[in-house]
Amino acid sequence: MTYARAAGAPRRGMLDHLVGFHLRRAQQKLFQHFRKTFQAQGISPGQAGILILVHNNPGLSQAALARALNIERATLGEVLDGLASRGWIQRRTTTRDRRAKALYLSPEGTRFLEGVLPRIEAHEQAVVHNLTARESAQLIRLLRKFVDGL
Repeated sequence: MTYARAAGAPRRGMLDHLVGFHLRRAQQKLFQHFRKTFQAQGISPGQAGILILVHNNPGLSQAALARALNIERATLGEVLDGLASRGWIQRRTTTRDRRAKALYLSPEGTRFLEGVLPRIEAHEQAVVHNLTARESAQLIRLLRKFVDGL
């Protein structure tokens, strides 16, 4: 399969056939658009994902959140520290295990998230504008299948 390239663009050779190369380029474009869209709020895609997951799973443990995001617990802890310092996340000790922390959105975090959710949806529509609804759903299905297969 050969792809058209812009005039003056370097030949990519086998990169044109590597899934990882295209996934990385897609991620870069998504993150660039997200950062531009949410520059005033100072929130990253990862932070938004954490807020959404905690909102949908009140009381979720930090360990379960780290597994859901497939990130190291230490890295997650740093991000949660930042969200907590902004007053958006609360960590509460659980009655089952005093070492474990259950995560909740604070009232301020809930208000912030509810304020940005429409903009997140608009961002999503902007980045898939050249896909049909069916293609977008298919892309998500394929990406889930890809991730589940690793």
